[in-house]
Amino acid sequence: MTHSNKPRFALIMKKLGLAVMLVVCVLWASIYSISSNKQFGLMGGMAEEYLALGIHLNQTGLFQLSETSSKPFLFRPPGYVKFLDLAFSCYGQLKPRNHVFTSQQEAENEQRKIFQVVYVFQCFLLAASSLVLFLHAGQLIPPVSAFFLALAFGINPYVIIHVGVAHYELLHIFAILVSTWLLHLAFSSEGGLRKQILWVATGACFGVTTLIRPVSLILPAVLAVVVIWQFRSNLRREALHWLFFVVSFIVVLAPWTWRNYQAVKRFIPVNAQANAALWGSSSQALDLDANHYRWSRVWHPEGQEIYEAVTGEAGFQTSVYSDHVLSLEDEFWTRFKDNLATKPGVYLSNVCKNFALMTFGINSVVIKMFQHLQHTDGALNVQCLAPGASQDFYPSTASNAFTLLVMLLSLTGYWGMVASCVARDHAVLAPLVSFATLIIAHTITYTDIMYYYLRMPLLFIFVALFARHLHQRAFVHADLVRRVLISGTFVYTACLYWTVIVS
Repeated sequence: MTHSNKPRFALIMKKLGLAVMLVVCVLWASIYSISSNKQFGLMGGMAEEYLALGIHLNQTGLFQLSETSSKPFLFRPPGYVKFLDLAFSCYGQLKPRNHVFTSQQEAENEQRKIFQVVYVFQCFLLAASSLVLFLHAGQLIPPVSAFFLALAFGINPYVIIHVGVAHYELLHIFAILVSTWLLHLAFSSEGGLRKQILWVATGACFGVTTLIRPVSLILPAVLAVVVIWQFRSNLRREALHWLFFVVSFIVVLAPWTWRNYQAVKRFIPVNAQANAALWGSSSQALDLDANHYRWSRVWHPEGQEIYEAVTGEAGFQTSVYSDHVLSLEDEFWTRFKDNLATKPGVYLSNVCKNFALMTFGINSVVIKMFQHLQHTDGALNVQCLAPGASQDFYPSTASNAFTLLVMLLSLTGYWGMVASCVARDHAVLAPLVSFATLIIAHTITYTDIMYYYLRMPLLFIFVALFARHLHQRAFVHADLVRRVLISGTFVYTACLYWTVIVS
């Protein structure tokens, strides 16, 4: 090894050591939580039917809720369901669907095993997400600062709690972080074949992300706007890169879109759910409230009446909704257009509220619900999420402290994002594209209590951009501010972890 290569080798080994330490710490923190605490599981039904779909796919190879359904399942996206199938297959095949349990205890043991498999795999997802965040932030700020920032994200009790939910949050966070990191590499690469490969890989990764949740279907359009804004002087070359991205993005989505088209002869890129969301934001004025389940007020009674009129069934059943999902989507689209014509102010008001909630809201009540669950023998308290329901069932100290943390991260993060945009720093482009896509998608459609996780990982990247911006502006105390900001975030988060998860 030459003398000139020694500093580079030392830096690589330093980053490798920090990366290993980060993964170990986050794995320990998350595994401790699932082994020592009660978990949300299906969250009183709010985790929807993804687990049932994953089990059925693993047992039968069919993307259906049951063998009796004669229609293709179009209601949910396939990404998280495929992940569950992979997790069960890696662990070992589940018991056959026609297996007869010899005792109640055997059935409970099998159910417990299923949840444990999901939780353990989501622990690894969280560790992998923290690692990707470290790799991304490490290109913006010094490695040690990137380590503590990523560790603060990984031991954040909010994301730790979601490890114990059989829902798509952790998989989606991982996919968003990987896709955003690859997009950053594509923007920052000098050119040539490597840059082209990165653009293709980024498009494919965002395609996979879209199969987990289709909110990123609009990302190619957002990316086009950002490319035009930043690269006007060299638009032809960047337009070619954008085309590489779009082709790769479409190629990943195409098999599932074709599956849907073959089944129902309609263009459905991922799943059929968007029109219900649009109707939900146009039917009535919604509360500016991140801690209650707003859909309850939307669905009852008008949504239920639409369901009954279309399906002919009195009581809501997911299987019935799925079988009639296209007819329901058509009716919701008609109602949405009628609402726009007769009461456009309702939709415009809700769009503004959706934007405010997605940019500044956080469902901190889950912290309180988790703490309450550990100190009661009963089931998870989801009644507190009903619109207008009291949430004084447990002290708000930790949940309020977490809300304060998110507000501080938002303040510094958005400052970093705006300042980097003004300075035309290309490092902001990738997280800006991801952030804008997610915010716009939920602003124009619908947002609710289960969606605020989306901006958490991106906030940490924006905080790194804030520190980077201070350094670039040659602020005299930039290093001190960075150390205080990131070490303070880590210590504060560690105290929250101890309070919510350990004590």
